[in-house]
Amino acid sequence: MAINRKINFLSSLVVVICFLVIAGIFVYCLEAKVVVNKISDPNVINLPQALKQRLISDPDSELLYIDYHDRKLEYFFISHNTVRVKVILRVLRKIIISLNNDIPEGHYLLVLRDALPHPYEVPVLAFASHKKYLESKDVILIPDTFALNDYQRLFRSIGKARLKFPWYKKEAKVFIRGSATGAGIANNDINGFPRLRFMNYVKDIDIVDAAFTDYTRQYNQDFLQKLSTLHPLKPYTKPHNSLQYKYLIDIDGNTCSYSRMAWILYSNSLLLKHTSDQVQWYYHMLKP
Repeated sequence: MAINRKINFLSSLVVVICFLVIAGIFVYCLEAKVVVNKISDPNVINLPQALKQRLISDPDSELLYIDYHDRKLEYFFISHNTVRVKVILRVLRKIIISLNNDIPEGHYLLVLRDALPHPYEVPVLAFASHKKYLESKDVILIPDTFALNDYQRLFRSIGKARLKFPWYKKEAKVFIRGSATGAGIANNDINGFPRLRFMNYVKDIDIVDAAFTDYTRQYNQDFLQKLSTLHPLKPYTKPHNSLQYKYLIDIDGNTCSYSRMAWILYSNSLLLKHTSDQVQWYYHMLKP
């Protein structure tokens, strides 16, 4: 009897493995039907001439052009931001497959910068934007590349930390660790960007544990010297370890902090958010 049970178990296991292999081959074949090509001839790009010229000649424009038709993703960009381009194309391919090709064919222009720098004369996709640009209806906000590329691993770790740090076990402090970004938009003004203003304000408040973890390359030397004197660096804290504190604050850097606000909302700590005109795709659904 024991031998028969083992044989039946092994037979069932073989069937399951065969099914998974066949399913994998099917998915692979389905994915293979979505072709991704880089456009070699800029003349085929369907944009107004001035914008087209900027797209094909200016690396600082940070624009990605996508033409989707007949299960083909054809793209063109001149940008230093190749990592974001790869993530976007990979995710778009998965979306097309998961929706069984049920997305509109057409031409898309995506802004690769952290946020939309200004309106364009055509509709664009962007990761974040100033509120005033959304009035034109030509700006379509989409999830950022951090959210698209790594949210499952991040949210799994946050889910485990929620169990490890229930509310009654949390320390009653406001906590934040992050990069000292934002000086670029503040023209190296020591009091000109949100994160530093907050750090200065709470410097001697006991219930707040706030610190920078690194200084970015956007500073001039005088600014960096002042900053390092006022706010010495502290070690980086992984998001899931932040859940040991009751209050987690989200503060803009150069723009929205991308995935930080999302994982805080998913946590069982209380989100504190400063007033900001920078928004992402889901901000309109938030209620204080």
